[in-house]
This record gives sequence, C-alpha cells and structure tokens, in this order.
Amino acid sequence: MQRTENPTRPASLDELLDSQLIARVSQLDITSKKIFAGKLRGERRSKKRGESVEFADHRPYVSGDDLRHIDWNIFGRLDRLFLKLFLEEEDLCLHVVLDCSESHDCGNPNKFLFMQQVAMSLGYIGLVNLNRVAMTAIGTPPTTPGMSVSESQDTAPTGVLSTIRDLRGRRRTQELAGWLCSLRPEGSSNFT
Repeated sequence: MQRTENPTRPASLDELLDSQLIARVSQLDITSKKIFAGKLRGERRSKKRGESVEFADHRPYVSGDDLRHIDWNIFGRLDRLFLKLFLEEEDLCLHVVLDCSESHDCGNPNKFLFMQQVAMSLGYIGLVNLNRVAMTAIGTPPTTPGMSVSESQDTAPTGVLSTIRDLRGRRRTQELAGWLCSLRPEGSSNFT
C-alpha cells in the first residue's frame, strides 16, 4: 500500500472518538467465557468464594470459621452449624497490543489512525465497565541516519515501545487518549 502523505494525527479524545460513537460504545461490555482471577473487587464473577450479595452455597462449620457467616435459620431447623458462601466478584483485565510499525501508516482512511480509534473504543468500553485496562505499543525504533538496516536490526531493541497499565474507571479515559495520541508509526516490527 502507498504510505499516506501528511496524515492527520489525533491530539485529543474528541479526535479519537466522537460523541455519537461514545454514546453507542458506552452501552457495550466485554465478556469472557472463562472466569479469571482478578486483582480487585469488580463486576465479574470469580472462582473464589467471598462476600457479596449473591448467595452461592452452604458448607458445614469448621472450628475457626467466622461466626458472622453462620446461617442461623439452618441452625434453628437442624441443630447443626452451616456457613453461607457467597460469590466473589473481581475485575477483568483488558490488554490491547498495538503494532506501531511504519507499515501501518498507509491507506485512506489511515490504517494507524483506525487502529488508534479501535484501541480507544475498546479501552473506553473497559474503563466505563470498571475493568482494568492496559495497552502496549510494540515495534522497533526507527533507524538512525548513517546506519544500515541490518546494523540497526542488530542493535535496536525489538519489542515494547511504550506501555500504559492499571487504568480503571471513566476518569482515566483522558490519560488513555493522551497515551494513544502520543504514538507514532515508525520503524518496523518483528513478531518472532
């Protein structure tokens, strides 16, 4: 594809996502078929048992268990102690990886701009639904003048160019948008 000449780069959240798209994206949520263990309390069911509103099961009382969780109604009927178990709710982590190589700076509309908009949309969905959001830009830095391509590939670090992580909540959208707007397609990428 032909490289885009003088592409417009977004400078703010408003240029990445317009208000109509934000309104539509706000209604979406990210789901997972598997239940993963999260770091913090959140909106997703967990494999663990804990304290929440949603009842899970009963189990027999064992010496040392917390007396606050005893089901006194069952004790009144059966004269045996049982504990109430509840579903634990934890957060879900969303990690988006962007290829920031120069090969994505092409097309009409610009492929890199489209990648930034999709990443911002996914990140916004995660942030609005109180998930932890992390993004990573991968690739290699551009070659320095006077250095051959083979020399630069031997000395340039391939991999992570920039990372932003542990964002949570709607108030962090500006921080995510600023990070995405700071990315520039340059260099190359080598996934091996």
